[in-house]
Amino acid sequence: MAIPAKKGIVANKAPAGKKDNSFFGRLHGYFLKILFGFILFILGIAVALFNEIKVVENYEANEKSKQDCVDAPFGAVEAKNNNKLVYVAGKTECEKPLIDKEFNVVSSNSIRLIRNVEVYQWVENSKTTSEEIAEDNIRDTVDFYYDRKWVTYVVDSDKFMYPDKHDNFLQELPYASTVLTSQKVNLGAYYLKPEQLKKIGKPESVYLDEESLELPDAAIVYGDTIYYSPQLALENKKETEKALREGTEPEVVFVPDPQKPIIGDIKITFKKIADTEISVIAKQSGEWLGSYKDDRLQFFEIREGIIKKQNFFKLEENDTGFMAWIGRFGCLLIAFAGLYMVFSSFERIGDLVLLFGAVSACGNAFVSILCSLGFTMLMAGLAWTQQNVLLAVILIIVSIMLLVLTAIMVAKAIGSIKDSAARRTAYLAKKSEAAQN
Repeated sequence: MAIPAKKGIVANKAPAGKKDNSFFGRLHGYFLKILFGFILFILGIAVALFNEIKVVENYEANEKSKQDCVDAPFGAVEAKNNNKLVYVAGKTECEKPLIDKEFNVVSSNSIRLIRNVEVYQWVENSKTTSEEIAEDNIRDTVDFYYDRKWVTYVVDSDKFMYPDKHDNFLQELPYASTVLTSQKVNLGAYYLKPEQLKKIGKPESVYLDEESLELPDAAIVYGDTIYYSPQLALENKKETEKALREGTEPEVVFVPDPQKPIIGDIKITFKKIADTEISVIAKQSGEWLGSYKDDRLQFFEIREGIIKKQNFFKLEENDTGFMAWIGRFGCLLIAFAGLYMVFSSFERIGDLVLLFGAVSACGNAFVSILCSLGFTMLMAGLAWTQQNVLLAVILIIVSIMLLVLTAIMVAKAIGSIKDSAARRTAYLAKKSEAAQN
């Protein structure tokens, strides 16, 4: 009598096919894993060499820059420094104020003026719950709920599952977030381009002078925020049109309440990046500071604060050194993962391959890390051969020592396995001879 199938129970199990327990049969099962492991290992070693070459190049560029860089006077441009790498430090100064013409917000001595716009909107959320209503029959239920939030974009409420009672009023923002940038920033007698200052400065709030601001109807200043209500502006427009038809004054003027926002209300805030002290190493091109094109490795570098030239280069070395060590560790990890994958796969296949049996006896992880460390250090040594011979020799010697140590360990393990096999063979022969007698 057949057993009826139930959830999680296999009623009729097909007989398993004959399993190939030969070495090549087991090798076939792990072929892709072994191949992938080899590729990972080779990739880790190759990237380690590439990473170290870039480290050497950065080191060369930094050393060359130290020798070539000259101190340029802050208040005057010297023609003799033209097309040279120069160091300049001081406080920036913007010639013209930045003006947001939409609201007539004026910000003097500012590198950037940032307008941020937020709108109060309905936002749709959903939650799915599953319910088993019968055997092997599960019903998913999706519940929709709505929150009112300040967001940076208009939410299309027509696409809601339940758009009724959740109308977001606006189709698009009447004002967009934007960034105004000074086109010419002075650093003493020199000029900088705005894109060179993108990462400089911390945003500060801009004071809003209510007397000079140009505000739309139904907009007020609330602290450092312009608070505008398009819905109330529409109501005020209707009241004004009604008063004009009747020849009277509007009966009511609607004013937004920041404490009780309604859908469609807009908050507009302004931030600025004020003039600040900076230190720059760059190529002098007349009055402009820019990239140092004579050396492909040296680019425009800028830091906040007044930093001495020698300390500037030290910080550059620390930054590149930190990234170099992240790259080294990543390459080592990739190479280790690949080699461990290969060794562990052969261990699962069996002890038919003496080498991998010996590796397993020493410890797959231990041998993998020694080999990976040895090869990555070898790549580092090869990369430094021209720039720092002593360091290159030390790295190569240590890498060879690690690889030789690994080989000795594996060789001893192979000898131990052979001795064990020989003893077992002698024991079995002796036991067989005793049984015959």
